[in-house]
Amino acid sequence: MTERVDIQCPDCGGPMVVRTARRGPNAGQRFYGCRNFPNCRGTRPLDEADDPVEPGNPTVTASAAQTEAFGLEPRFQWADWNDDRLWSTLYTIGGGILRASPQIMRHVDSAPRRARVRLEQTFIAVSGPRNLTDPAVDQVVGTFRKILQRGDRPPLDPTAEAKLVRLAGISTLYESELPGDLTHEIPDIAQATEARVHDVLHVTHDEFEPRDDWRLGSEEERRFLELLHLEFGPHVAHWVYPQPSLGLLIGDPTDQRRPDFLIAPPWQDPVIVEIDGIRHESSRQVDDRRDADLGAHGFDVVRIGASDIRHGRLGAIAQAIVTPPRIPADPQLAILVHGPAQATRLGLGIAEAVERGWLEGAGTWHLEIHDSLGITAAVLPSFLELFAAVDELWAGYLAPEKVVVSGPEGSFALRRVGIASYEPTAPEPGSPDVTIHLQHDRGPGDAFPTPSGPTVVMRPATLPLRLAERRAE
Repeated sequence: MTERVDIQCPDCGGPMVVRTARRGPNAGQRFYGCRNFPNCRGTRPLDEADDPVEPGNPTVTASAAQTEAFGLEPRFQWADWNDDRLWSTLYTIGGGILRASPQIMRHVDSAPRRARVRLEQTFIAVSGPRNLTDPAVDQVVGTFRKILQRGDRPPLDPTAEAKLVRLAGISTLYESELPGDLTHEIPDIAQATEARVHDVLHVTHDEFEPRDDWRLGSEEERRFLELLHLEFGPHVAHWVYPQPSLGLLIGDPTDQRRPDFLIAPPWQDPVIVEIDGIRHESSRQVDDRRDADLGAHGFDVVRIGASDIRHGRLGAIAQAIVTPPRIPADPQLAILVHGPAQATRLGLGIAEAVERGWLEGAGTWHLEIHDSLGITAAVLPSFLELFAAVDELWAGYLAPEKVVVSGPEGSFALRRVGIASYEPTAPEPGSPDVTIHLQHDRGPGDAFPTPSGPTVVMRPATLPLRLAERRAE
């Protein structure tokens, strides 16, 4: 929340507020900025001794480094502004990193937050009835989910990670020399340069179809989405969030205002777009205050007249949006960079299905999985073993005896051995209990697959804030 102080702007004489630089060489540093931004860009340095302290709020006095290291930034529950009669959607933390490659971890960490956040955030869309479930499900699924969400980018289970890097074509894994340490390390990869890893973080699917469940405020807003797609191609449109919460963007959850659009591709700073109709002139002061609040938190605001949209013109947005360069496909780097996050999303997708009563214990689970990276067979056993171990602690009858997986990548099956171990076995026919789509290269703005039964869609998100854990329903 913006802090107001009794200091005058050196340019216009208006009041000043304490802000935090979001980008540039002073990113993370606090300063006095004019309350009338963007109409006035007056600033003053903030002496450390004069830094206001808000009682009871540790984030006010925490440095940018402390905030990043200890996760002191507040976390929020973000929700789509959509018609949820067919699909319910949510956003949560759920990502991963390749611990076996210090090289890739280093390059991911050097990327702007707007790019690496897609390895931390998960968008979930669910379609299907919610069945009555055993009360023990909440305990088992809740514990399972907490393990998966132990931080923004947790490492994979060492066994799953080893299978993942072998799937990427890397056969050399160095074992740790420390007693009891099961982790591995792989040699540096020649093509995994910093620039190349950053490019892979930008990858977005070449196909796009807009979602039809957005609750848009006008026909001009719907037309804007069409023009955005026509002007910039499919890539930008994947990362558009209609009617975003202004309060969450500026860190004040009590603020209920909503701009028209947030555009947040991983390759550029986020942009707020407002479509101004005939009421804009009469509410200019209100709109200016909203723009000032967003500007004070580092957001560029672009306003487009509704008449321009009706005539097929995007106005100033053409200068605010960056079209990403064409990035050659690199399946190996895609697995190494996006694979750990996609694996975590597989686990979270299973948790959604169990929580809704689509996957019930002790018998056979039939899963249809569409996996854009093709990693399911490599990582699924580790997640089933984790689920079985948690189940053994809290219930003892929810873990499946057999799991049959089908999909475009082929079919395979796993059977349970002992308390918490799974090994390959022969598949058996059966209709899927749930379909899970793992889509590392599609954003929340893309249309969902047509469901033929209970369906879960898992994708990355790129919201410019920290997300909270998934709450039990």
